[in-house]
Amino acid sequence: MLNNKEINIQLYLLVLSVVLLIGACTPYKKIPQEQYLYTGATFEIINESKQNIGTLNDEIEEIIRPLPNTLLFGSPYKVGFYYLLGEPKSEKGLKSWFRKRFGEKPVIANEQIIERNIKNIEGLLNNKGYFGSVVSGNLKVEKKKAKAVYAIKLTKQWMIESVSFEESHNPEFQNSFLIAQNNSLLKTNNPYDFGKILEERIRIDRVLKNQGYYYFRPDFISVEADTLNEKYKVRLKVFLNKKFSEYSQNKFRIDEVVIFPNHTITSGNSIVNAMISTGSRLTIVDSTQRYSPKILARAIGFRKNSFYNADIHDVSLQRLISLNNFKLVRNEFIKTSDTTLKAFYYLTPYKSNALKLELNGVTKSNSYSGLSLDLNYTNRNLFRGAEILKIALQGGIDGQVGGRSQITNFYGVTNLKIIGGLSFPKLYLPLAQSKINNQTLPKTNIGLSYEIRKVESLYDQTSLNFTFGYSFRQKNGIEHQFNPVSVNFVKAQNVSELFVEEIFKNPLLLKILENQLIIGGNYTFTYSPTQIGRKQYYFNGGIDIAGNLANAIARKDEDGNKTLLGEYFAQYVRFDSDFRYYYDINKTVRWANRVVTGFGIPYGTSLQLPYFKQFFAGGNNSIRAFRARSVGPGGYERTGSVIEQFLGNQSADVKLELNTEIRYKLSNFLNFAGFVDAGNIWMYKDEYIYGESSLFTKNFYKQLAVGGGLGLRLDFGFFLMRFDVATPFRKPWITDNNGWVFNDISLFKKDWRKDNLLLNIAINHPF
Repeated sequence: MLNNKEINIQLYLLVLSVVLLIGACTPYKKIPQEQYLYTGATFEIINESKQNIGTLNDEIEEIIRPLPNTLLFGSPYKVGFYYLLGEPKSEKGLKSWFRKRFGEKPVIANEQIIERNIKNIEGLLNNKGYFGSVVSGNLKVEKKKAKAVYAIKLTKQWMIESVSFEESHNPEFQNSFLIAQNNSLLKTNNPYDFGKILEERIRIDRVLKNQGYYYFRPDFISVEADTLNEKYKVRLKVFLNKKFSEYSQNKFRIDEVVIFPNHTITSGNSIVNAMISTGSRLTIVDSTQRYSPKILARAIGFRKNSFYNADIHDVSLQRLISLNNFKLVRNEFIKTSDTTLKAFYYLTPYKSNALKLELNGVTKSNSYSGLSLDLNYTNRNLFRGAEILKIALQGGIDGQVGGRSQITNFYGVTNLKIIGGLSFPKLYLPLAQSKINNQTLPKTNIGLSYEIRKVESLYDQTSLNFTFGYSFRQKNGIEHQFNPVSVNFVKAQNVSELFVEEIFKNPLLLKILENQLIIGGNYTFTYSPTQIGRKQYYFNGGIDIAGNLANAIARKDEDGNKTLLGEYFAQYVRFDSDFRYYYDINKTVRWANRVVTGFGIPYGTSLQLPYFKQFFAGGNNSIRAFRARSVGPGGYERTGSVIEQFLGNQSADVKLELNTEIRYKLSNFLNFAGFVDAGNIWMYKDEYIYGESSLFTKNFYKQLAVGGGLGLRLDFGFFLMRFDVATPFRKPWITDNNGWVFNDISLFKKDWRKDNLLLNIAINHPF
């Protein structure tokens, strides 16, 4: 007999099937007589010259319009919804609302579509230098559907024979214009490309603006193409057209820089009050003197009598924004003579102080759940130099769900943590002040935190963390984070007799009580360039070194072991990286890939990395077919033991993870995905906790956990809700069939589904 839960599931499946049936069957029947639903276009390129056509296929596909209706499993289901309730009688009724919310007007095929696309394709081919190419097309009709089919007979692509720049009558401007010839995008023996010509105009404009020609514009430049000399050869001449006036040949200097750092809509732009002249020759208008002139002078690159420069203009705005003190940054240049400009900066600041209270629900991988309360305070301008102070007070209570622990009278965990961070928008270096020229001002960061964790009836644990370092961002998405000083100290206290008894039963629990002193430093590099064409990359890598300084100043104890302040210290070097590659197969399908590696080498007195420096695998952002942090190390099989219950995670010194995912954009709101994940973690040399099978060896690839599944994503614009259902393909602790479990898959068996199907609910993509 079916229970209520099973009945509900079957009811939902029935409703979903009916909806899909309606979407699949009704659209074509509703299309008016003598009309056909447009299903898209195909084209064939006949390339008789056998030249490499590069990305021409992609570019033609990009310009073909219109786009066909949205499909689900090959059916234009939204067209079915469009007709489902019939024709609305008014704009405000239920039918009208349903049609607008869920439906999609059918795209009807006609000859005008063919004519427009032929002209668009011919225009593209001419812009790419395929002069004289022939494009033809027709509609291919099948029942109530029609597809556009195009044939493109491609000529040989024309090449650039020479490039010349015409001289100007103004000698000073002529020198600047000749400088613009350097690094030209138009090069001999390259294909003719009208897009490159447009890019060249923009590049020349930028070069001239960086030399002070503020009123120069790209449309002052014309490029003449001469194709009469030789077939398939073109001569290009770059010259100034009639739009270019003598006035545009003047170089402009900055007469004055005026800053309103406390600007509001009602404050106006008057400079009669509180004018402050700095040593950097800036004029600051602010009666409250809210910001130090020095920080504004560092952010804004222009000075009196300096030439206008577009790069300095962009960097100045970016630096002001990156201070995170102003919710609105605006500037303008006003001409004061034929050769001078006055620069105005209007900065609308955030409130200096902000207080936020958060209440969060917490669910952990060791079956504990609870509540946390966070109180966050932010001061955005602590010492009038745009310094940002953040203080957070966090408190939480965790309890075990589903009954008490195996240890008598153990009920839960309470923790209290205070976190402080102070960021300065400049580099404080021991020897000299750096003059790094970046898009954002470099920052000096100081962090300090202290946490008390009380495990009821068992023990207390305190941790102290201090960091000092620098961060700065360069152009092209390059970021650096360097912390030369990083100190972590974790200590257990007030250990109860009850827990001591459990330690005698299971000595592995001593791992929880190990005092951990880590003194070292770390560096992180991030590269995230903007997307180029269909490809996009991301890389984050770092190195963490600890113990060398501590070892140099430590003293030996009575047993001959080195300690610092009476505590043993960790010695290790840790490398980690995260590489991602994305490729857009078409407008609706993206192929996403990730490779994560981590390698920790403990040395000296350390047998393994400190617990909170180790790696984990499994979970909704990792290997989704396995529970959070439950994979590995190596061939270790989770048993539900007491130590697993307390540690909650399986951790190790080495990690490898591979992820690949196909993402299909069904609509602006609904997306699908299919994915495969693989990976594991290993111990570097210590087999004490997890056994010999946990060690990293040359046969590590034989211990990879593999899983895959399907995902449904709801895109709300400001965030994405993700539902991924996954199942294991390979379990590294199983010896039969090399761990592969395809033969065990049984979707219709309740016990198998309970043990092997995992639903991951999360916010945003896993990578």
